[in-house]
Amino acid sequence: PGVIVRRPPPPPPRYEVVPRPRRGYVWAPGRWVWYQRGYVWRRGGWRRH
Repeated sequence: PGVIVRRPPPPPPRYEVVPRPRRGYVWAPGRWVWYQRGYVWRRGGWRRH
């Protein structure tokens, strides 16, 4: 079963330095995610295009 979160993530989003582009990859920015009893920041990373 899913989890219902009744509060929004913290504003504003964290600032990340986006690395130089990589051939065949796309940068996925970081985001707030719910973990156990609160929000945590998940850093951005490279994803295959």
